[in-house]
Formats: sequence, structure tokens, C-alpha cells
Amino acid sequence: MKLLPEFDKTRFGIETVLNSYFNSNDSLKVSLIGLHHPMKYQKDKDFSKYAKEYFDVISEILQTQFKIKFKKFQQSIIDLASNIPVRI
Repeated sequence: MKLLPEFDKTRFGIETVLNSYFNSNDSLKVSLIGLHHPMKYQKDKDFSKYAKEYFDVISEILQTQFKIKFKKFQQSIIDLASNIPVRI
């Protein structure tokens, strides 16, 4: 449930957020036999829109990764600081 606010912020499918937070080794892949889904370039032949959307997705992924790493870094600094003895 901690990720729900992230879902609201994303401009793309929630898989972008989920892929950023979960390791592929931790997930289960399920084959949906008989399911067909057209690729982006098959839906719209305009390459500039296709390229811009992929650039936007990559940008979103990088921003999410940065936020995750920054939060972990912040927490490690807090943990480190809490272990420093204080002399009065």
C-alpha cells in the first residue's frame, strides 16, 4: 500500500512504478497464452510521438530510481547518526 501515492503520480502504466521497486528475481512471470497486444509502433506510425513517449518513460524510470536511492541514502545517514555517541 506504500506505493499507492506513486501510482497517482505516474503518467504511465503502474508497471513502470512496480518495475522500479521490485527486482525481477522477486517476481513471478505468467504467460498469457493466446493474448495478443500490438506494439506501440503498430498502433501509431508517427515515429516522433513513439520516440517522445519512450523518452518520457525512461525519464520517469530514472527519476523514480533516483528517489528510491536518495531515500535509502537518507535513511543510512540517519541510522549512522543515531549510532554516534553523544558526550555532554
